[in-house]
Amino acid sequence: MTGARTLAIIGGGISGLAAAYFARKLLGPAAEVRVFEASDRPGGKVATLRTDDFYVELGPDSLVASKPAAIDLAVELGLSEELVSPAPLPAFIYWAGRLHPIPNPARLRSFGLSGLFSPVGRVRILLDLLLPPRRDEADESVGAFFARRLGREVAERYADPLFAGLYSADVYGLSLLALFPQYREIEKRYGSLVRGLGAVRRQAAEAGGLKSIRGGLERLVEALAGRLGPDEVRLRSPVGAVAPAGDGRWVVQAGGESFAADAVVLAVPAPAAGKLLATAAQALAGLLGRQELVSVGVIVFAYRGEPGISGTGFLVPARAGLLINGATWSSVKWPGSARPGWTVIRAYVGRAGGPAWWELTDEELSGRVWAELRRVARLPEKPEVIFIRRWPDALPQYRVGHPDWAAQVERELKNLPGLFLTGASYRGVGLADLVRQAREAAGHVAAYLQSGRVTAK
Repeated sequence: MTGARTLAIIGGGISGLAAAYFARKLLGPAAEVRVFEASDRPGGKVATLRTDDFYVELGPDSLVASKPAAIDLAVELGLSEELVSPAPLPAFIYWAGRLHPIPNPARLRSFGLSGLFSPVGRVRILLDLLLPPRRDEADESVGAFFARRLGREVAERYADPLFAGLYSADVYGLSLLALFPQYREIEKRYGSLVRGLGAVRRQAAEAGGLKSIRGGLERLVEALAGRLGPDEVRLRSPVGAVAPAGDGRWVVQAGGESFAADAVVLAVPAPAAGKLLATAAQALAGLLGRQELVSVGVIVFAYRGEPGISGTGFLVPARAGLLINGATWSSVKWPGSARPGWTVIRAYVGRAGGPAWWELTDEELSGRVWAELRRVARLPEKPEVIFIRRWPDALPQYRVGHPDWAAQVERELKNLPGLFLTGASYRGVGLADLVRQAREAAGHVAAYLQSGRVTAK
């Protein structure tokens, strides 16, 4: 590589920070790495509310051990001794006015005994053993897949809250191949979900379940930002456009200033990236702008008293008729996250095609959510602490056909040397997925800058 190189990263969420960290390691100290973040804090949706009495996540609340990228990064940043595991307590699904333990896929009996399903629904599950596997490779929705294999009751009362609820999505619109391709592989390999899920569930259990970081996941953000330094992470620096400079480099317009870079990583949601490229790359911008984003909200309640529930929380199917998608008793799930005697609950709202909530005032929103929680658990009349975080246009929707869309985006990107994309819009939305994609993007950047394709300065 001739001379020191410059890299601009647009977006200072976990994707942008991780991409900067990995790129810095690969490019060495001589390279100039600059992260542009529009808001006044790094980390994006990885945010922790901290008080004298408790801490609770306002975004994602755990790291998946079976996808090690985020945990490996935490260890690399010196947080290995701070990793914690959740309490070994059950979680539930709310249906027909009751809490039902989430059936264990490794045990068919748990589905047969579950009050989630009618007698007809339980019999329908067994038909999976007789149905032939699908032969073609076409994508389908998560809902269609589970309805086809196990029946509509399983699709709408089990798969919807467990999978679609996680992505604030419509279960009949969520892409199976983009997010859960392993289920199609199970169908192919075993010919039946009932036969195959037990083995997969056991493998997942052996992988170690979930982890978090003592003090909150925002510590991961703080550790990353600390490694990069204030000169490399520019806060309150919204970017207006990204365009080719004409000499093989790119120009980033930020805050009335121009920054010339040998390579640019767009670590913002696809529609935002499309707006930045509206003039420079119209075909790619059009593709990126097609992705739908859903706004979500996290409502935190805290009070001194008993939890009023015998587990870590519950999920809510879209057809259960509640505003909330679910709720986690954070102080129960993560021992040590609250002082003794405090109960902390985080509820979440917002899903594609779900009930309208954004226009509600904070008072209206918290009142409705608290009333729904009181229908489910033994809670006091009012909490002592209420905190609301609204995340506009927060979660990308992986619609049926998403893998084809992502492949189209990648093909268009090949026509724009020096430009790279990473983040939740493309190949996974969990923290582990984001860190993995950021590492891959940094590797592509380093390979490009070291390839000799960049004009020497």
